[in-house]
Amino acid sequence: MGDWWYYTATMTFAEIAERVKRVDEIYEASSLKTWIQRQVDDERREQIATYLREQKQHFFNAIVLGIFDGTPDWFPVAVSKGHVQTNVELSERVANAFGLIKLSGAEQIFAIDGQHRVEGIKAALEHEDSAELAKEEQTVILVAHKTDSDGHQRTRRLFTTLNRYAVRVSQGELIALSEDDTYAIVARRLVDEYPGLGSDFVPLYKTANLPQNDKQSLTSLISLYSVVKVLAVPSGRRSPRHLIHGPPNKADEESLFAMQVEFWDAIKAHFPELRAVCRSKPEAGIAGQYRHTDGGHFLLRPFCLVAFAKVVRILQDRDITIGRAVKMLAKAETEISAEPWRHIVWNPSKGAMINKNESLVKNLLLHQIGQPRFPARYRLREEYERALGEAESDYEI
Repeated sequence: MGDWWYYTATMTFAEIAERVKRVDEIYEASSLKTWIQRQVDDERREQIATYLREQKQHFFNAIVLGIFDGTPDWFPVAVSKGHVQTNVELSERVANAFGLIKLSGAEQIFAIDGQHRVEGIKAALEHEDSAELAKEEQTVILVAHKTDSDGHQRTRRLFTTLNRYAVRVSQGELIALSEDDTYAIVARRLVDEYPGLGSDFVPLYKTANLPQNDKQSLTSLISLYSVVKVLAVPSGRRSPRHLIHGPPNKADEESLFAMQVEFWDAIKAHFPELRAVCRSKPEAGIAGQYRHTDGGHFLLRPFCLVAFAKVVRILQDRDITIGRAVKMLAKAETEISAEPWRHIVWNPSKGAMINKNESLVKNLLLHQIGQPRFPARYRLREEYERALGEAESDYEI
C-alpha cells in the first residue's frame, strides 16, 4: 500500500511477549530525531492486562510491528484451482497472496502502532494462571524499518498517519455501545425503560452539549451518563475500575439503576418544568419553552444538570437521601439569567452558556440551601467575584 510492503500474520501472545521489544530496550533514543513512538503509560498497560484477564470476550485489532536487523524469509504457498471450487477463477494476486514468514531470531521487533497492547499482553502473561492466555493469537502487520535518519522519518510518518487518520469512537458512541462500562449500561437502560428519558428526550450527540436549535431534548446521553457516574461514587473519590472497564456485575447495575430512578423521580416531583418535558410529546417542543436564547431552566442545561447531580452526591455523603437532597435543592434559583447564575453559567450579552466554574456553581447551590461549602476551605465570595470580573451583582454571600 503506497510504497510500503507489509505482511499480515498472526503471533501467539507468548511469541509477542518474547519477541516484541520496547524501543528503549533495543536502542537509546538520544535525540528527538530518533523517536519513533510515544512513551508507555504504565496505568494504560495495567488496564489492558486486566481487560485480557477478566473479559472473556476480549479482542484487539491488528498491531503494526516494525522489523529490522534481520532477513525474514518468505515462502509463498500457491493456491491452485484444485484447492477451491472449480468454477472460481483465481487472480494472480489471490493465487500468490498466501505463504509463510520465517524469522531467524536475530530480528529486532517493536510496535509502531499498538505498543500499549503489547505491554498489556506482557503484563497479563506475568500471572501464574496465564498458560491458556499465552496460546491466544493476535493479528500483526509486519513492516520493514531502517535505523538510518530516513528510516526513522519514514517510521514516524507511519506512526502519526495511523493515529491521525484513525478516527476515535466518540464518547457518545462508546456509551451507546459499551458492554463493559456499567455506567453506560445503566444510562442506556434509563433511556430504554425510564418514563420521560426515552431517546427522543435523551439523544446521542458527539458532545455533552445540546445544539441551540434542539427544542425537545431534556439532556444529552453523555450528560445522563455523567449523572449516573457522579451519583455512584462518593465525592472526591475515583470510580472503581471494574465499573468502567468491566466485567459488569448485575448487582452493581441494579443498585445504580435504583439510585437513578430515585434521583429522576425526585426531579420530576420537585421541578414541574422537567416533569412537563418528561410527560410531553417530543414534537411539542416543551423543552424549548424552558431552554432558549434568553436563558431558561438550570436543569435543562447539561453542564448545570451534572453540577446539580454532584451536589446531590455531596449531600448523600452527608447522610441525606437522594430524594431529600433534590427537594432541598429545589429551593435554589433555577432561572440561569437571574442572579447568582448570570455571568456565572449564563452570558447575557451572547445568549450563551458558560460551561466552566463548576466548583463555584456547586458551592453556590450549597449556599442557597444553607449547606456548608465543599471543600470547607472553599472561598466562595472571592471565587464569585473573580468569575464576575467586571460585571456587577447585588447577590449577597
